[in-house]
Amino acid sequence: MNMKSDSTIMAFLLAFQDLKTSLSDSEKQKLKEVAKQLDTQPKAWKNHTKKFDRDNYC
Repeated sequence: MNMKSDSTIMAFLLAFQDLKTSLSDSEKQKLKEVAKQLDTQPKAWKNHTKKFDRDNYC
């Protein structure tokens, strides 16, 4: 996994820690599926994660 993918995953984890309620079992399963896709096909997620790139905010 590359640095950009690591940063995206970290951003999601930080957002999840502030949730008032826990994720449901189906939400956890969907999250696992997305994480697996991001890990195995990071280029396919490039357009989806571009808006989270910190260079876009500077």
